[in-house]
Amino acid sequence: TDLPESAELADQIETAYRDAGGTKLSALTGLNASEENVVAGLRTKPDHVFIYTHGFYESPQVIGQTISNGSTSSSAPSTELIESYDLYSGIALAGACSAQKSGGLEDNLLFAEEIKTLDLEGIDLVVLSACATGQGRLVVGDGVTGFQRAFYLAGVDTLVTSQWPVDHAATLEIMRNFHINLFSKGMSKMDALHEAQRMMSKSGSGLSHPRFWAAWTLSGAP
Repeated sequence: TDLPESAELADQIETAYRDAGGTKLSALTGLNASEENVVAGLRTKPDHVFIYTHGFYESPQVIGQTISNGSTSSSAPSTELIESYDLYSGIALAGACSAQKSGGLEDNLLFAEEIKTLDLEGIDLVVLSACATGQGRLVVGDGVTGFQRAFYLAGVDTLVTSQWPVDHAATLEIMRNFHINLFSKGMSKMDALHEAQRMMSKSGSGLSHPRFWAAWTLSGAP
């Protein structure tokens, strides 16, 4: 589904960034935010990357059980794909829905498996503002798979992700205040996120319950 408030949020983040003296800014919105363009943007190694979209984590255990029960659904992945758990942490980019219907070569779904093959050393912060971007699978001897590990393998210093499906309105407010705290108020990354969460928890609104703000975690360099 569309995220109509994304353009407004992007404008607010840009304002906070420019208020802090930032000058170099590139925004990909609407149909321009395709997988090809996002990956190309990542390869330029900007200091700060903010991605606001839909995310998903498909449990390999559930999919594997479906296959073992003899499912012949065309949507079920092969057992070969299940061996790479990083294929189940993904975000949907512009054109993803139409790509799935047309069966085109570019699916506009960006997976952790693809991220870890990139050279992103030099990027200070990546914010994955989408559902379940911090989830992964614990693999003995390999750690927790998913976006966190993939971006670290690619060279990113710090990552902000969500640990469960997040509320849309709460996410907008958290992300707006996080970037204002980070840029306009000059807080550290960790303090900026904690303050945004504290503000929501003390707001007295319907979003003050931890389920609306506690999903967001910052890992890596604070």
